[in-house]
Amino acid sequence: MSIKPENIHVERQEGGTYQLSWEFTAPAEISVYAGTTPDAIDTNSALLKTTDTQASIDNLPATQRHYFQLQSPNGESWIAGERRLSLPNIQNFRDIGGYRTKDGRQLRWGRLYRSGHLADLTEDEHAYLQSLGLSLIVDFRMSDERKDSPTRLKDIIEPNIHLMDVWPGSATGFQAKISEGGMTLELVADFMQSINRDLVTEHTHRYAELFDLLLEHNEKPALVHCTAGKACSILTC
Repeated sequence: MSIKPENIHVERQEGGTYQLSWEFTAPAEISVYAGTTPDAIDTNSALLKTTDTQASIDNLPATQRHYFQLQSPNGESWIAGERRLSLPNIQNFRDIGGYRTKDGRQLRWGRLYRSGHLADLTEDEHAYLQSLGLSLIVDFRMSDERKDSPTRLKDIIEPNIHLMDVWPGSATGFQAKISEGGMTLELVADFMQSINRDLVTEHTHRYAELFDLLLEHNEKPALVHCTAGKACSILTC
C-alpha cells in the first residue's frame, strides 16, 4: 500500500474549503475524487493529482456533505470524509465511519452519526441534516432534558425518532456534590470515571435496542444523540 488508511484526515474549514492530509507507506502520485455519498464518487475526472501528503479542495457546494476517494496508480483506493461535521449549533456531530474493526475491516462512512441535542438548528443546518438522508434518530436523553431542549426537526424526520432514556446513577451523586459545594478536581475526575463506567455497564439493554433498530433500518443513515454528544460516545470506545 502507498497510504495508511487510518491516517487519512478530512476537515472542512470556514468558507467551505476541504483540507485533506494522509501518510504514505511508500510515495506515489495520488488522484483525489469527490462525491456526495460514499457510493457515488465520480472517478471519471480527478479533482487533482499530487505526490504531496496534503491537498486543499474548494468550489464544492457548501449545502452538501462530500466524501473523497484517494487512488494510487496501481488502483488501490481509499474513501474518507469529515470526522467532525461543521454544524456550529450541534455539539460533537461526528461520523463513526472509517474506524478500523478488530478483524481489519473498516466501518462505512455516512451510515452512523453521534451528536449532542438538536434544539438549536438553523435553517441551513436543518437542510444539511436532511441532505444526509437520515432515516432514524435515537435520543438517549432523559425527559427533563428533552423538555428543556426540545428537538426541532420538520415532519420529514419526526416519525423516525426513538426515545431511549440513558442516565448513569453516578450522575445523581455528581449533581448533589456540586450543589453542596467543595467539589475538587480529584472528585470531578473520580465522578467522571464512574459516570462513564455506568454508561457502559448499566444500559446494555438500551444499546441492544439501538442495534436492533439499526438492523431494521437496513444500513440507512442513522443519528444517535444525547445532550452533549458524550453518553453516545460508547459507540466509539
